[in-house]
Amino acid sequence: PKGSLIIQLGGSPVGVSGSTNVLRINSIGNVATRGMKMVAGKGKVQGLIHIFKNKTTTPEDRILVMNYLLESDLHVLKRAKGLILQSQKGEDLARVAGETLNIPVITRAEGAISTLYDNEMVMLDGDEGIVYRNPAKVESKK
Repeated sequence: PKGSLIIQLGGSPVGVSGSTNVLRINSIGNVATRGMKMVAGKGKVQGLIHIFKNKTTTPEDRILVMNYLLESDLHVLKRAKGLILQSQKGEDLARVAGETLNIPVITRAEGAISTLYDNEMVMLDGDEGIVYRNPAKVESKK
């Protein structure tokens, strides 16, 4: 299934026993980042990424990527399609916000801020805790 890790082995010269000298670990389905799912049953949402910098430049209807969540930033989530939290700071707030606003939330998505880009189209799978790049057209939760 999508998001699974696969291991590929190879070697040179080809066909010679014991010549394995290449190991690759890949994921199926253009996985951009993984995290911990926070709110069960919120499904998948497709949308554009917005790397959160401040409250005044947060557009509506985006999947927000934040390093951490503070109580003073909660109101910006009212306009969000989903939340990707890079750290675990604010995890409890994120869980409550996801349940209240009915949006998918993942936390502890290591490297999300440097891996994802503003205005990049992704699919956030809140049930699996995975963010996919270049998603095929899917039904969104909203």
